[in-house]
Amino acid sequence: MVNATVLSNLARVDRIRILKELFGRIIVPMQVYEEILRGIEAGYTFLKTVDEIAEEEDWMNLEPLKNKKERRLFKDLLERVGYGEAAGIAIAKERDLFFPSDDKIARRAAKEHGVEVSGTLGILQIAIEEGKLSTEEEVKEMERLDRITINPNVCLGQPTIRGMRITVSVILKMLAGGKSIQEVLEAYPELEEEDVQQAIQYAAWVVSEQLRMVPTR
Repeated sequence: MVNATVLSNLARVDRIRILKELFGRIIVPMQVYEEILRGIEAGYTFLKTVDEIAEEEDWMNLEPLKNKKERRLFKDLLERVGYGEAAGIAIAKERDLFFPSDDKIARRAAKEHGVEVSGTLGILQIAIEEGKLSTEEEVKEMERLDRITINPNVCLGQPTIRGMRITVSVILKMLAGGKSIQEVLEAYPELEEEDVQQAIQYAAWVVSEQLRMVPTR
C-alpha cells in the first residue's frame, strides 16, 4: 500500500520502479490515484509516470475500499486526514499492510491504529541495503547532484544547497517531519524544487554509507 506523498517523491527523483524491485506488487487506493490525476492536471508532469504504470503494468494495482470495516475506518479518519491518506490507512489496517507516507498527521494516525509506517527515505534506505541500486547507478546519480555543495567554511562543512546556509539535513528533517515539498519551498523561498529533489537523492547515498564526496564549489 503506497500513499500519494511517497509516489510523488519517488516519481520526482525517477525512482518509482524501485517499489516493484522491493515489493513485487503494490496497492494504490483509488483515492490516491485520483490525487495523482489531479496533480497531473495541475501541471506536475512527472506524475504521468505513475499514471502510465498504473494503466499499462501489472505490479501497481488500483483498489477500492472492499468491505464495511475499511469504509467505516475511512470515514472516521476523514476528520483528521485527506481522502487518500484515510483510504491508505484503512486498507493497511484491515489487510495487515504497512503504510508508506511522508505526511506527519497521517503517519501519527496510522500508528494509533497499529499500522506500521515508513516514508520515502525509509524506502530508499531499504533499496540500498538490499542492493537494488548498483554502483553504476550511484555514480550517475552523484553526477546529477550538482546543487549539493560541501564547503568547510559554510555550516561547518555540512552538505548545503548551492553554497547557501541551508543544509541538506534541515530539508530532510522537514520532510521526515511530515512537511510537503511545497511547504519546504514556502519556508525557504530561496530554494527551488530541484534543490529539494536533490536533497532526497543525496540522503539515499548517505544512509547507504556509499556516498562519494561532492566536489566543493
